[in-house]
Amino acid sequence: MFSVSNAIYLFLEKGTKMALSFLSGVLLARYLGVSEFGTLSSAISIRTIIIIFCSMGLEVFAMREFSRRSRQSNEIVLSLIVIRIVTVIFSTSLMCILYYYENISAVYLFLVISGILYFLEPLEYRLKSVYKSKVIAKASIISALFSFMFKVYLIENEFSLLYISMSYIFDMLVYFCILVYLYCGVFELFNLKVKLNRVLSNVFYFSKEGFFLLFSAFSVIVYTKVDVIMLSEMNGDIDAGLYSAATRISDIWLIIPPILTQALIPYIAKKYKSNSEFGQFGRSIMQITVICSLSFIILIYFTSDFIIELVYGDEFSASSKILQLHVIAGLFSAIGNIQASWMYTWGLARFAALKNVIACCLGLALNLILIPHFGVYGAATATIISIFASSVLLNVVHSKSREVFYSFWRSIFLLDLGLVATYNVKHKL
Repeated sequence: MFSVSNAIYLFLEKGTKMALSFLSGVLLARYLGVSEFGTLSSAISIRTIIIIFCSMGLEVFAMREFSRRSRQSNEIVLSLIVIRIVTVIFSTSLMCILYYYENISAVYLFLVISGILYFLEPLEYRLKSVYKSKVIAKASIISALFSFMFKVYLIENEFSLLYISMSYIFDMLVYFCILVYLYCGVFELFNLKVKLNRVLSNVFYFSKEGFFLLFSAFSVIVYTKVDVIMLSEMNGDIDAGLYSAATRISDIWLIIPPILTQALIPYIAKKYKSNSEFGQFGRSIMQITVICSLSFIILIYFTSDFIIELVYGDEFSASSKILQLHVIAGLFSAIGNIQASWMYTWGLARFAALKNVIACCLGLALNLILIPHFGVYGAATATIISIFASSVLLNVVHSKSREVFYSFWRSIFLLDLGLVATYNVKHKL
C-alpha cells in the first residue's frame, strides 16, 4: 500500500537537500558575482543534461519493474549499473575531447566529471521501490551537509571558481560512499546471486525501453535547462547569472511533485488494474497540485522584489521581474511530474517521449527567436510555452492521455474539489 512515512522521508530528503543547495547557491551568487555565477550556472545546466543522458530516463520505469519483478531485483540493479557505466564512459570521454580540442573552461569539465559516480544511482531506485526512503534520506542529508560546509569553507577562504567547480566531485563521492554503506545494511550488495543471462537480457530490454525514455527525459532537461546555456552564449554570463538567480527561487516548488511521483509509482503499479479507477485517483492529485501551484505563484509574484533583495542583494535586483514571469512555469512543470505516474503505468512512455521531443524543438526555436529580442524575458517565455505544450497541450492528441488534458482544465477551474473529498472518504491511502 501507499506509505505515508515513505513520502515523508522523500520530502525530508528533497527538502533538506534543496534548502542547503539553495543556501549554498545564494552564498556562491553573492561571492562570485553575476558574471561568474552565470558561468557556474551554465556549467551546472550542461552537467544536468549529461546526467539525464546517462540515466536514460529509466528511473520511473525501473521502479515499476522492481515492483512487478521483485524476485529479479538483483539482476535489475546490476543491469542498470552496467548501462550507467557505458553511458558515463561515453559522455565523460566526449567532454574530455571537447576540453582538449575546443578549449572549453575547466569549470565545465569538473562539473561533468562529478557526474561519473551517478552510475550507482540504481541503488536508489531499488531502495525507493521497497519504501526504504529513510536510507536514502540519511545518505542525502549527511552528504548535503558535508557539501554545504565544504562550499562555505571555500567561500570563506576565497577560493576561485575553478576550485568551487571541483567541489562538486567531492559532493558526489561523499554521497555515494554513504549510500553504498547504508545499502549494504538493507541488501547484500557484494553477495548477489544473479544469473548472467538475465542480466544481459535486462540490459538489452532496458536499453530498448530507455531509447524512448531517454528522448523523453533528455528533451525535458534540454528545454528546461538550455535557456541558461543559450543566454550565456548569446547574451553573456551576466544575463545567465540574473536568470539563474531567479529560477533557483521559482524552482523551489518543484520539490513536491517528483516526491509524489516517486512515492506513488510502486503503489499504482500494484494496486490499479483499470484506467478508470486510476483516473479518479489521478484527478484528485491533479486538483491538489494545481491549487498548491497557483498559491505559490501568487505568493512569489507579489513578494518577488522583497525576496530577491533579501536573498541576493541589490546586484541581482533585475532578477525580480524574471522571477515573476518564470514562476508560472512551475505550474506546468508540476503537472508534468504528476502525470509521469499516469503515462508510464499505462504504457504511454513512447507517446510521452514524442511529446517531450516536440516541446524540446519548440523550446529551442523559441529561445533562438525570443532571446535576441527580449533577452532574459524571452528565455522565460520560451520555457513557459514549451513546458505548457508538453505537460498540457499535446495530451489532447492521444485518446488515453486526453483525460490528463481535461483533468488539468477541470482543476484550473476547481471543478474537481468535490472529487478530492469523496475519494479520500472512500479510499484509505
